[in-house]
Amino acid sequence: MVQALIDLINNESYEETSVKEVFSCFHCSKDADVDHFLKDCAIQHEKQKLARTYLILDDDELKKGNIKLNGYFTIAIKSLKFSETISNTTKKDMAKSKTCTHVAGYLLAQLAKDDTMDKGYGKIILDTAVAYIKNAQKCVGGRFVYIDCKDCLIDYYKKNSFKYIQKNQDDNTLNQMYIIL
Repeated sequence: MVQALIDLINNESYEETSVKEVFSCFHCSKDADVDHFLKDCAIQHEKQKLARTYLILDDDELKKGNIKLNGYFTIAIKSLKFSETISNTTKKDMAKSKTCTHVAGYLLAQLAKDDTMDKGYGKIILDTAVAYIKNAQKCVGGRFVYIDCKDCLIDYYKKNSFKYIQKNQDDNTLNQMYIIL
Protein backbone atom coordinates (compact mmCIF):
# COMPACT_ATOMS: atom_id res chain seq x y z
CA MET A 1 0.00 0.00 0.00
CA VAL A 2 1.25 3.46 -0.88
CA GLN A 3 0.58 6.08 1.78
CA ALA A 4 1.28 9.78 1.28
CA LEU A 5 3.17 11.18 4.25
CA ILE A 6 1.08 14.37 4.02
CA ASP A 7 -2.08 12.32 4.63
CA LEU A 8 -0.57 11.00 7.85
CA ILE A 9 0.43 14.49 8.94
CA ASN A 10 -3.06 15.85 8.23
CA ASN A 11 -4.77 12.98 10.07
CA GLU A 12 -6.31 13.92 13.44
CA SER A 13 -4.60 10.98 15.13
CA TYR A 14 -1.17 11.93 13.72
CA GLU A 15 1.65 11.74 16.21
CA GLU A 16 5.08 12.67 14.91
CA THR A 17 6.76 10.37 17.41
CA SER A 18 4.80 7.36 16.11
CA VAL A 19 5.74 8.11 12.51
CA LYS A 20 9.38 8.60 13.48
CA GLU A 21 9.26 5.25 15.28
CA VAL A 22 8.17 3.56 12.03
CA PHE A 23 10.92 5.46 10.19
CA SER A 24 13.51 4.31 12.73
CA CYS A 25 12.92 0.67 11.68
CA PHE A 26 13.72 1.49 8.03
CA HIS A 27 17.29 0.82 6.92
CA CYS A 28 18.92 1.30 3.55
CA SER A 29 22.55 0.40 4.18
CA LYS A 30 23.52 1.10 0.55
CA ASP A 31 22.85 4.83 0.97
CA ALA A 32 22.99 6.62 4.31
CA ASP A 33 21.62 9.79 2.66
CA VAL A 34 18.20 8.23 2.04
CA ASP A 35 18.05 7.02 5.65
CA HIS A 36 18.97 10.51 6.85
CA PHE A 37 16.37 12.20 4.64
CA LEU A 38 13.55 9.93 5.78
CA LYS A 39 14.39 10.10 9.47
CA ASP A 40 15.46 13.73 9.73
CA CYS A 41 14.00 15.74 6.84
CA ALA A 42 10.91 14.16 5.24
CA ILE A 43 8.37 15.42 7.77
CA GLN A 44 9.77 18.96 7.69
CA HIS A 45 9.77 18.97 3.87
CA GLU A 46 6.11 17.93 3.94
CA LYS A 47 5.17 20.65 6.39
CA GLN A 48 7.02 23.26 4.30
CA LYS A 49 5.45 21.92 1.08
CA LEU A 50 8.87 21.47 -0.50
CA ALA A 51 8.24 17.88 -1.62
CA ARG A 52 5.89 14.94 -1.26
CA THR A 53 7.04 11.67 0.24
CA TYR A 54 5.17 8.43 -0.36
CA LEU A 55 5.60 5.47 1.95
CA ILE A 56 5.27 1.94 0.64
CA LEU A 57 3.85 -0.12 3.47
CA ASP A 58 3.85 -3.91 3.74
CA ASP A 59 0.28 -5.12 3.07
CA ASP A 60 0.74 -8.41 4.97
CA GLU A 61 1.98 -6.59 8.07
CA LEU A 62 -0.92 -4.11 7.87
CA LYS A 63 -3.38 -7.02 7.93
CA LYS A 64 -1.72 -8.14 11.19
CA GLY A 65 -2.04 -4.63 12.62
CA ASN A 66 1.67 -3.84 12.21
CA ILE A 67 3.30 -1.10 10.19
CA LYS A 68 6.41 -1.99 8.21
CA LEU A 69 7.94 0.40 5.72
CA ASN A 70 9.23 -1.48 2.65
CA GLY A 71 10.39 1.61 0.80
CA TYR A 72 9.63 5.19 -0.07
CA PHE A 73 10.03 7.85 -2.72
CA THR A 74 9.98 11.63 -2.67
CA ILE A 75 8.90 13.89 -5.53
CA ALA A 76 9.45 17.63 -5.98
CA ILE A 77 9.18 20.15 -8.77
CA LYS A 78 12.50 21.80 -9.32
CA SER A 79 14.36 23.84 -11.92
CA LEU A 80 17.28 22.10 -13.58
CA LYS A 81 20.13 24.33 -14.69
CA PHE A 82 21.97 23.16 -17.77
CA SER A 83 25.74 23.29 -17.72
CA GLU A 84 27.52 24.85 -20.69
CA THR A 85 28.54 21.38 -21.86
CA ILE A 86 25.00 20.12 -22.48
CA SER A 87 24.35 19.29 -26.11
CA ASN A 88 21.66 21.12 -28.03
CA THR A 89 20.08 17.73 -28.72
CA THR A 90 19.62 17.07 -25.00
CA LYS A 91 18.28 20.58 -24.42
CA LYS A 92 15.79 20.14 -27.25
CA ASP A 93 14.77 16.70 -25.95
CA MET A 94 14.14 18.01 -22.45
CA ALA A 95 12.99 21.60 -23.04
CA LYS A 96 11.99 21.76 -26.72
CA SER A 97 14.51 24.59 -27.05
CA LYS A 98 18.25 24.69 -27.80
CA THR A 99 18.71 28.08 -26.18
CA CYS A 100 17.27 27.68 -22.69
CA THR A 101 19.54 27.55 -19.65
CA HIS A 102 16.97 26.25 -17.11
CA VAL A 103 13.98 23.97 -17.31
CA ALA A 104 11.47 22.90 -14.66
CA GLY A 105 10.85 19.22 -14.15
CA TYR A 106 9.80 16.59 -11.68
CA LEU A 107 12.67 15.66 -9.41
CA LEU A 108 12.59 12.14 -8.08
CA ALA A 109 14.47 13.35 -5.04
CA GLN A 110 14.58 10.16 -2.98
CA LEU A 111 13.98 6.53 -3.77
CA ALA A 112 14.89 3.72 -1.40
CA LYS A 113 13.99 0.20 -0.37
CA ASP A 114 14.46 -1.33 3.03
CA ASP A 115 17.37 -3.76 3.38
CA THR A 116 14.90 -6.59 4.03
CA MET A 117 13.35 -6.29 0.57
CA ASP A 118 14.39 -8.59 -2.27
CA LYS A 119 16.41 -7.59 -5.29
CA GLY A 120 14.07 -6.07 -7.87
CA TYR A 121 11.94 -4.22 -5.34
CA GLY A 122 13.66 -0.95 -6.24
CA LYS A 123 12.25 -1.28 -9.76
CA ILE A 124 8.75 -1.61 -8.27
CA ILE A 125 9.30 1.58 -6.28
CA LEU A 126 10.71 3.38 -9.34
CA ASP A 127 7.75 2.32 -11.49
CA THR A 128 5.32 3.41 -8.76
CA ALA A 129 7.02 6.80 -8.45
CA VAL A 130 6.92 7.38 -12.22
CA ALA A 131 3.23 6.40 -12.26
CA TYR A 132 2.52 9.01 -9.56
CA ILE A 133 4.42 11.62 -11.56
CA LYS A 134 2.49 10.72 -14.73
CA ASN A 135 -0.72 11.24 -12.78
CA ALA A 136 0.49 14.71 -11.72
CA GLN A 137 1.47 15.38 -15.32
CA LYS A 138 -2.15 14.85 -16.40
CA CYS A 139 -3.18 17.69 -14.06
CA VAL A 140 -0.36 20.21 -14.45
CA GLY A 141 1.74 19.20 -17.44
CA GLY A 142 5.46 18.66 -17.34
CA ARG A 143 7.76 16.93 -19.73
CA PHE A 144 10.37 14.93 -17.85
CA VAL A 145 11.54 13.36 -14.61
CA TYR A 146 15.10 13.74 -13.44
CA ILE A 147 17.17 12.28 -10.66
CA ASP A 148 20.45 12.93 -8.92
CA CYS A 149 22.36 9.70 -8.40
CA LYS A 150 25.77 8.49 -7.34
CA ASP A 151 28.17 6.98 -9.87
CA CYS A 152 27.33 3.44 -8.75
CA LEU A 153 23.67 3.90 -9.81
CA ILE A 154 24.19 5.23 -13.34
CA ASP A 155 23.93 1.78 -14.93
CA TYR A 156 20.84 0.93 -12.87
CA TYR A 157 19.01 4.03 -14.07
CA LYS A 158 20.20 3.53 -17.66
CA LYS A 159 18.64 0.04 -17.54
CA ASN A 160 15.43 1.80 -16.51
CA SER A 161 15.46 4.15 -19.54
CA PHE A 162 17.07 7.20 -17.91
CA LYS A 163 19.61 9.17 -19.94
CA TYR A 164 22.65 10.94 -18.52
CA ILE A 165 22.51 14.76 -18.53
CA GLN A 166 25.44 16.07 -16.50
CA LYS A 167 27.14 16.19 -13.16
CA ASN A 168 25.09 18.07 -10.57
CA GLN A 169 26.51 21.58 -10.54
CA ASP A 170 25.92 21.99 -6.80
CA ASP A 171 27.24 18.56 -5.77
CA ASN A 172 29.83 17.06 -8.10
CA THR A 173 29.42 13.62 -6.45
CA LEU A 174 25.97 13.30 -8.07
CA ASN A 175 24.96 12.69 -11.67
CA GLN A 176 21.77 14.04 -13.19
CA MET A 177 19.74 11.71 -15.41
CA TYR A 178 16.27 12.01 -16.97
CA ILE A 179 13.42 10.31 -18.76
CA ILE A 180 10.82 11.95 -20.96
CA LEU A 181 7.25 11.29 -19.87
